[in-house]
Amino acid sequence: MDLPLPLPVAAAQQTGRDRVGTLRPGARLVELPTGQIPFAERPAEWAAPVTAFLSGPAAR
Repeated sequence: MDLPLPLPVAAAQQTGRDRVGTLRPGARLVELPTGQIPFAERPAEWAAPVTAFLSGPAAR
């Protein structure tokens, strides 16, 4: 399966961000200006790339 998986991460999260493309080809890193819990600190900004992914062509 080749899907452009979004990976919303906190700006404070540094671990593994340099390996995103090698671990999951086609992945798209989405950096959010938050601490360690982006989905709780900025829920709307976190949900946007996730919702776009889930609503994308593969979901239809």
